[in-house]
Amino acid sequence: MRLRLFTKLITFFKLLCEIPLCIIYFISCMIPKDKSLWIFGSYGDQYNDNSKHFFEYVRRNKAHINAVWLTNNDELIKELRDKAVRVENKFSWRGFYTSARAGIVIISSYRNNVNPYAIGGSFVVNLWHGFSVKKMEYDIPPGYNKGFYWRRRIFEKFALLLPRFRYDYNLLTTPSKMVAKIYERTFRMKAENIVVTGDPRTDVLFPIRSPVDSPKTILYMPTFRSHQELNFFNYSFYPDRWVATLKKHDCVLKVRFHSNEKINEKLISTWVKTYDQFEYIQRKEDTYSLFTEASLLITDYSSVMFDFSITGRPVVFLPLDIEDYLDRERPMYFDYKKEIARDYRFDDWEQLREYIDLNGVAKIDTSRFLGQVHDFHDGKSSERVYNAIVTRVS
Repeated sequence: MRLRLFTKLITFFKLLCEIPLCIIYFISCMIPKDKSLWIFGSYGDQYNDNSKHFFEYVRRNKAHINAVWLTNNDELIKELRDKAVRVENKFSWRGFYTSARAGIVIISSYRNNVNPYAIGGSFVVNLWHGFSVKKMEYDIPPGYNKGFYWRRRIFEKFALLLPRFRYDYNLLTTPSKMVAKIYERTFRMKAENIVVTGDPRTDVLFPIRSPVDSPKTILYMPTFRSHQELNFFNYSFYPDRWVATLKKHDCVLKVRFHSNEKINEKLISTWVKTYDQFEYIQRKEDTYSLFTEASLLITDYSSVMFDFSITGRPVVFLPLDIEDYLDRERPMYFDYKKEIARDYRFDDWEQLREYIDLNGVAKIDTSRFLGQVHDFHDGKSSERVYNAIVTRVS
């Protein structure tokens, strides 16, 4: 109890220390903006998701746009600069200066994807990071997700002083009309500020290519849990049996966890690599390049189910903690058992292994419900996002 109180006091003190930065924010509001200077960033200070794919589209196709990636990750900065990509530390002097002059800001979750204290007066575009079957943002009711409901309302008050807690955007993109209607409530945004473009991260999937035939790739990509550290392989997972099944069907199982999952990545990657037919994918690796080679996706409640369904390849569901998840983590937009995972849902690893052992991966059909989330299947989502931005700022 004392430790929890001490942690809250430390957090409150850190927030108070940020208040002077609001002065910089208001100063940045008065700095003239350069509409040809666009800054990009993503969650976890990583080079990922919709921001990354749209950034690369702009760099390839719009030479008149000065596109700059912002991060606080020194390793990533070196990696991108070695590739001749313009990148700045978002909290360096150059990062502050670039942010204050930028006319367009591109993010994939929240304003802290970039430098939130220097983008006053800029046109902020949130590409978000995929539609989720689990409820998000303002749709999360009290009692879930470690008190998210109350934290969100407290942060709203702080937003008057701390701009990184602002949740308003000039433009929010969505993958479909169905999702756009949900986002009006989820983000409390007006319909005219929400545009159906498709997700830039799915462009890499087109044209649809045949998966790698030998060995066939099975991807395991669960979502994260905020209320507990879940041992995903503690549900009737027998490695030797899986190795035998994977060899039988000429398959390899590639494991990749969500970037927010609380795991010891070094420890679990070492464990996975001890078995033949298993591979561990570092969380910094791009998910969508994996989709192009995979024959089957195993997931639980992750938004990747919708994106992977674009390939026309099957998705199977492994909701290991479904009752606990619904009770403590998040409610869902749809009935998970009746609509999302009506078919090909398995309670534990052994049930799934037995099915694959008997049938392989070819006799699994893709859920038709998943296909409703994406209106576009043409690889031109980045182009639509660009046009939507230019139309509104020109």
